[in-house]
Amino acid sequence: MTTGFSSAQSTARPVTVAVVRDGPVRGTDPVPGIETKLDALIAGDVAVRFKAAPEFEGAWAGAGVRAALENALRDSEADIVLGAGPIATVWVTRGSGSGMLSLFPWLLL
Repeated sequence: MTTGFSSAQSTARPVTVAVVRDGPVRGTDPVPGIETKLDALIAGDVAVRFKAAPEFEGAWAGAGVRAALENALRDSEADIVLGAGPIATVWVTRGSGSGMLSLFPWLLL
């Protein structure tokens, strides 16, 4: 599933952010707020699309989140990877070595 937030005046190539989740969300999902904040930070400069996919879900297991992160890093549509959860944040902060920009939400909130 791809959701989009974009400035109507942006003519730049869209940037796709792959959203890696630790697992299914219980309660309030923080990702829409993160998406809104990120879009507000760069509005007018680029058009931002957020991509969530089943292969980016970690099933609340360290190995599963690591695999989800690797899937996102290999995704040909993704320009940036967002680790949306405490386990994904740990993996993102360790670095991927891929050269792709990886973010974790505590930078944005």
